[in-house]
Amino acid sequence: MKFSLKFFTLCLTLLLVLLPLISCQSASTGNVGTTESSSNATTAMTTATPTTAPLPEGVEPLETPLVLCTAKESMITVTRPVTSQDAITNLVQTLLEAPKALGARQLQLKWSTDRSDPKGAELLLGYTNRPETKEVLASIGLDDYAIVRRGEHIVVAAHSASRLTEAVEFLCSHLLRVGKDSNGEPVLLYLGDYTFVSEKQNFLFTESNPLSAYSIVYKSSSPALTQAAQALQSALQEAYGVTLPLVDDSTAEVEQEILIGNVNRPLAKEQLGNKDASYALSSVLVSDGKKLLIGSVTDSMTRSAVQNFCEDYIVDLFSNTLILESDIQIIGTAHRFTEAVELTEGADLRIMSFNVLCELWDAKATDVESRMAIVMATLLSYSPDVVGLQEISDKCYQSLTPLFEGNYAFVDTKTERGLTNFSPLAYNVEKVTLLEHGVKTLASGNNPSLRVISWGYFERKSDGARFVVANTHWDLTRMPESRTKQAIEMGDFMVAMRAKYNCPVITTGDYNTQEYQEQFQTYLDHSQLLDAGLTAQVVNRNYKSTHTLFAEPTETPDVRAIDHVFYSPDIEALFYNMLVDKILLDASDHFPVYTDFKLN
Repeated sequence: MKFSLKFFTLCLTLLLVLLPLISCQSASTGNVGTTESSSNATTAMTTATPTTAPLPEGVEPLETPLVLCTAKESMITVTRPVTSQDAITNLVQTLLEAPKALGARQLQLKWSTDRSDPKGAELLLGYTNRPETKEVLASIGLDDYAIVRRGEHIVVAAHSASRLTEAVEFLCSHLLRVGKDSNGEPVLLYLGDYTFVSEKQNFLFTESNPLSAYSIVYKSSSPALTQAAQALQSALQEAYGVTLPLVDDSTAEVEQEILIGNVNRPLAKEQLGNKDASYALSSVLVSDGKKLLIGSVTDSMTRSAVQNFCEDYIVDLFSNTLILESDIQIIGTAHRFTEAVELTEGADLRIMSFNVLCELWDAKATDVESRMAIVMATLLSYSPDVVGLQEISDKCYQSLTPLFEGNYAFVDTKTERGLTNFSPLAYNVEKVTLLEHGVKTLASGNNPSLRVISWGYFERKSDGARFVVANTHWDLTRMPESRTKQAIEMGDFMVAMRAKYNCPVITTGDYNTQEYQEQFQTYLDHSQLLDAGLTAQVVNRNYKSTHTLFAEPTETPDVRAIDHVFYSPDIEALFYNMLVDKILLDASDHFPVYTDFKLN
C-alpha cells in the first residue's frame, strides 16, 4: 500500500508538470503587435515554455505571447537614442544577451538607433524620438517605469537611469521566456506588460508646476554668472525643448525661479551669504518652495557648480523633463577634477609645483579670490605633502591664508630682505612637521621677491622620515645668462643642503627652462639631481606647462615643461604628472606638476 501511494503521487506530479506544456502546444502566435497566426514557417510559433513559473503580481499577461526572434531572424529591433551614454549602451547589451541568459544561444536580437525611421517592430529603450516613448513617459510618474506595448512597438521607459535599469532587469527576468515553434525550434517570447508605480512623488517640476513656467535669475553685471545662466538655459533647451527667460536679479521676485549664485534673493543670501573660509569652496543645490538655487559664494565657482549640475541632472537620454526632488538639499564641492587624485600605489610622498599667476602681470587675472579658491581646491583634492608656489602676491596670500587654516601652512612669506616672498613653500600640516627653514635671495636675478630659494627641512609625522624641499622661480627665458648663474648657484646650494642634513632633497619651481637648454643640464650637473619628468617610472604627461589664462591650450608634445620637480637619487620617483584640467584654466596660466615618490 505504501508503494502504491508513492507511485500514485509520482504520476500525479508528472501530470501536473506536463499539463501546461501539453496545453501550450495547441496555442499559436504571430509577430509583435498582432495576435493572428501566420502561414510562414518562421512565424508560425507555439508558445511552449521551459518553465511554468507564474508571472509576478501586476503583470498584464498577453493572451497570446509575442514572438521576438527565432533562430533564423529577429522580428523586433532594440532601438536606443542615437546620442547614448554608457548606461544606455550597457542596457542594450543586457537585452541582446537575454536569450543566452535564458539558455538559447542561437537566438539573437538586432539593434539600432533612433536616427533612422522605424522599419517594422521595435523595442524602444530609453528616451527615443519615437512618439510611443513620449506617450508612455507622459503616462507614468517621475519615479516609475513602464514596459508596455504601443502598436507594434514595446516601450521600455523611465525618467531616470536607475529606474530604466530596473525596467530592463524586470523585463529580462520575468517577461522574456524561451519557447518552441511547431518544429521544436527555440523562439524568444514576450509574455506581458508591466508598470512599476513608486510611492515617491515629491518632485519639484510636475504637471502642476512645469519647468516651462520658470525663469533663470542671475547678475547681468557678472560675466561669470552671465555665462553660467546662458549655459543652463542652453542645456535645458537642448534637452527638453524649453527656453527659459534670463532675468536680472534687480527685477521683482516671482514664485517660480532658478537662482544662479549669490543673487539678490532671500534664499541665495541665506545659503551663500556666509563667506567663511570653509564655505568658500562649497557649492549648493537647494530647493525651497518653488525656488531652486544653484551656486557658490564666488561667481567663478558658481559657473563650475552650474556646469556640474548640467552634467549630473540634465540628461536627455531618459526623460522629457528635469527630475529634481522638491526638498533637495545638497552641499558639495564646486570643483571636480577629471584625473585620479589618489597617491600612486607604492608611493608615500607627493610633491607639487604650481605657478598661480600674479595679478600684477595679467589684466585678466584680477579676480584673485576666485582663482585662489581653485588653487586651494587643487591642494585639497591632490593633497601634496609639500607644494612649491610661484607668483604669490600679497593679494594671493590674503586669499589663501584663511583657506589654509587647518590644512596647509606657508613657509617664510617674507624674504631675507623683508620683501614679500613670491616663491614660498607650503606644507600639509597633518602630514609633515617643519623643522628648519629659510629663504636665500639669488645673486643674479631681476626681482628679489621672485628670484629666491625658499627651503624647508621636514619630518614626516607617520614614520619620522626626513627630507628637504626647496622652491624657486628663475629669470625669464630671454635672460639665459642670468639663468645659467642661477642654475649654478642653486645647484651648489642643494648639494650643501643634502650634505648638511644627510637626507633626500627635492626642488620645485618655475625654472623658465626646458630640458634641451643649457641651464637645464647645468642645474643637473651642479645639483646632482634628477628630473622626475624624464626619469619617473611612469610619466603621464610632460609637455608645455603654460597656457593663456581662461583659454583652452593646444597640446604641444614637442615642447617640454618649464615647471619641474627635481630629486636626489636616493629616493624613487614612481609617477610624474602635469595636471591638465579645464578647471585649472581659470586659475592660472600654468598647470601644476607633481611627483609621487617612495622614500627609501
